[in-house]
Amino acid sequence: MPVICRLGGLVFATLAGLCGTPAAASTGKIAGTVTEAASANPVPLANVTVVDSWLGATADEQGHFFILNLPPGIYALQASHVGYAPYTLKDVRVSVDLTTTVELSLTPASVQLEGVVVPAARPLVDKNATNAVRIVEGEDLINLPLRGVADVLALQAGVVESQGRFHVRGSRHDEVGYYVEGASVRNPVTGESAVTLISEAVQEIQLQAGGFNAEYGGANGGLVLQELRTGGAEWKTGFSSETDRFTPRYNRRFDTYSYGHSNQVVTVGGSVNPAVRLFAALQHRGRDSRAVFWDGFAFSDLVDSGDRGGRLHWADSATPDTVRALVMRPGNIAHTGRRAYDFNGTLLLDYHPVQVRIAGLYSVDDLELNQAPVRNMLNLERQPVARRSSGLLHLRATHLLDPSMFYQLDASLYDQDRSFFDPVFEDDFLLYNDSTAVAGLSVAFTPYVSQGTAPRPYDFFGFPFARPGTPTSFGNGSERASLYSVEEDTYYGLAASVTKQTKSHQLKLGLDYQRWTSRRYMVLLNSIRSAIRSTYPNLEAVYQRYHAGDIPQDALLDELLAAASRAPEGEGDLEDFRSLVRRNSRADFYGFDQFGRRGR
Repeated sequence: MPVICRLGGLVFATLAGLCGTPAAASTGKIAGTVTEAASANPVPLANVTVVDSWLGATADEQGHFFILNLPPGIYALQASHVGYAPYTLKDVRVSVDLTTTVELSLTPASVQLEGVVVPAARPLVDKNATNAVRIVEGEDLINLPLRGVADVLALQAGVVESQGRFHVRGSRHDEVGYYVEGASVRNPVTGESAVTLISEAVQEIQLQAGGFNAEYGGANGGLVLQELRTGGAEWKTGFSSETDRFTPRYNRRFDTYSYGHSNQVVTVGGSVNPAVRLFAALQHRGRDSRAVFWDGFAFSDLVDSGDRGGRLHWADSATPDTVRALVMRPGNIAHTGRRAYDFNGTLLLDYHPVQVRIAGLYSVDDLELNQAPVRNMLNLERQPVARRSSGLLHLRATHLLDPSMFYQLDASLYDQDRSFFDPVFEDDFLLYNDSTAVAGLSVAFTPYVSQGTAPRPYDFFGFPFARPGTPTSFGNGSERASLYSVEEDTYYGLAASVTKQTKSHQLKLGLDYQRWTSRRYMVLLNSIRSAIRSTYPNLEAVYQRYHAGDIPQDALLDELLAAASRAPEGEGDLEDFRSLVRRNSRADFYGFDQFGRRGR
């Protein structure tokens, strides 16, 4: 099986305006100066604190200060000094990998007795960014008339979306790096993001186009840095629901149709105690039908010409099959629905000077496939289904050694499973073309021509229509290719970094390690069943025991392998069975054996 390992290490220095940690930054920095309002002279040794937290700093002799390791978000800063009225600067926005520069002006207490509260102004151009950085805040993501991170990325300057893939400044789609909470979520096989984010769970999305720091590897075109929300000091809950179900299926209203799109999101976040905060979001996504713009059609008394082999199914050679009604209803396509559930969550354990942050993402997605809806309109029961599940668990521990130095330890674990299968037999693919098993499912299914040979399609005026009960390809909707496929991708990553802020520069030292494992299995099933029947009686006997009810469906493969292991050499033994599968299925696999078993 392919195993991809990546080990990176780096030592570099940056100007004070840059911030980040090796193996992907997920925090920002505030730097600034404390001055006297009237004279603009620096106020040395002033105290600067982040309101509602233990974070803060003391200004130096020139009034300069910095606060490191701030998660992205909006903060309030308070400056104080003996002899001066307290000064509060609110709405200070911190972004990942960037420095927010502020100036705090104190007024002598003899002049100003009460504290001063001033809103921070966000600069039009961030002079601390050395590359093209585009930031989308969580509030903007929710308020935009779009749904999902991908749609928002497609709006950014320099980004082109083509067939669901993103190209940044002319790069290939697999030259973009994706990070969530500092953990890489770019699948090295596909080059695309491997997780699903809920809009309401996102604190910030940052797109960097070229010129990014040395800590980011495996990306030439751009970076997408995504950060999740953290629970606040108070508990808050939210619920939203969106749908286009304004009319029943196939009914036209407002000059259009409803496709059953729906989206519901529940969020909850807050503080268990001053040291423990959590945030969680759960999302349901769904649709009933793929969007299509047609008025449908209806035909009656269609006679099979038999030109595609359908004569084999006629009651007699002189009486062709006739379909009394062939109706395609308008506006919606049957068997193109989708149901998905997503979870995003964070848990922050803040025990100064040690902070632990845990982020978790999980998604499960079921998609009905109907690649040739007209051809298969009489055969909806055996249209394929795609199922995908993915999960990411990321842990980051930060230890603040002093106000100018901290180190971080990261660990990540990711897993993705995806399969394409027949909804009738699912993972028991050796039954896809078993005529006896298929006949036992429904009296409406067309009997097979022979064991392992699927029904021939109807031919109406030269157009093919699959007969009921015919297995179908998930690739192009053809009944001539019955397929089963499984994909698995997993990775774990470890990272460590040390950050030191000097008066004018920030030094970083770090390394990261990633190990990806990918497995693939795809098998063409049209000929395997008929080959077993005609070649190896010992394997055919196992099927007969299954038909008699002596073997449960999920034990069929194990029984076939057991029978092959007992057979004499050359009479249906294990090597014969493997060879039969290879010759008759065009199987393509790695990380699995010929029979779809993992790691054999």
